[in-house]
Amino acid sequence: MQEKINPIDLARKFQAAQNKIGEGKMELSSLHTVVEDNLDILAHAASMDYTAELQRDLLQASTSGDIDVAKIILDKMGQHQETMKIYAAKARENVGDYIDRSTGDVDLEKLKRELNAFIKESFVVWYGEENASKAKISGEVTPLSKIDYEAL
Repeated sequence: MQEKINPIDLARKFQAAQNKIGEGKMELSSLHTVVEDNLDILAHAASMDYTAELQRDLLQASTSGDIDVAKIILDKMGQHQETMKIYAAKARENVGDYIDRSTGDVDLEKLKRELNAFIKESFVVWYGEENASKAKISGEVTPLSKIDYEAL
């Protein structure tokens, strides 16, 4: 026997579902704006990770004497540098301020502040200013040289 459907309950459920969809669209739109506004930081950080990985692979290929692999890695490095020119043209001037240009070292405290600010901005979008201000954001930054990639 089929359960009887109450049209009023069905209409309420339908309206509630539509409201949830609307809230989700608004949140997604706001988050999209935060990501777009900070795409230069995200691209820069991802580029640094990828470049470090390529450098590590190049060192390993050079050490083992594998010239063919080294050439492939150098080609990837060149392609990556060309790709990053697109992002660099759109990036704000201070996107790499946490990098000491003379040594290539990263000022982890500056980077941590940049990332925490990005996370806080995302929390405001997701949870609103009042709730986001209650969050205790405390990211940790680990130098790439201290990451055990094999264990990961």
